[in-house]
Amino acid sequence: MQFEQLQQIDSIAEVNADSAVAMIKTINRDTLSSNDNKYYYDLLKIRTNDKAYITHTSDSAILSVITYFENHDFNNLLPVAYYYGGRVYSDLGDAPQAIEYFHKAIDCPNINPITMAVAYAQMAEIYSNQKVFDLAIPAYKKAIELNDGINNFYNLRNLGNLYFQQNNIDSALILYHQAFDYTNKLESLYLNSSIKLQLANVHLFNNNY
Repeated sequence: MQFEQLQQIDSIAEVNADSAVAMIKTINRDTLSSNDNKYYYDLLKIRTNDKAYITHTSDSAILSVITYFENHDFNNLLPVAYYYGGRVYSDLGDAPQAIEYFHKAIDCPNINPITMAVAYAQMAEIYSNQKVFDLAIPAYKKAIELNDGINNFYNLRNLGNLYFQQNNIDSALILYHQAFDYTNKLESLYLNSSIKLQLANVHLFNNNY
């Protein structure tokens, strides 16, 4: 039952991170029956905090988790552990180490498409922040190709922003319109309005009043 309870928290983290954080706090790690469950619990604490936008302040927990799953790849969790290694080091401001762990996640043969998509998107964001556009652009394209649900809207928009920064207006407009079409599928008025503002900025830049 312990594993099923942890799995339930894992699934809730995707839709309600705050509830997942509260649920993980009700579990006493010492009561878990196996090391697999204990390290799954440790990974879930990192994952739920990340989903709830709680900044990571130390790498000690994730390094312990990664070491365990490198030697006991329970339930195909190693690529997920590598991904959160990247997230932790992103929060710690260590971009090279973050990129290294995102690459490790992507290189895992058992990585699922969703984890791969978010790993590419995270790498793209780091490269973009460092203005390494020749690496950011293909990373965003790969994330878009993997089509990770609502995140695809942000990937399309962010890639459009990169092209806009480089004065590649035609490419930016194409991506903004793709993002706009995506909001209609998602039926999100908020995202629809936000991408309209991006389109308006491009038209203003071109004096297309």
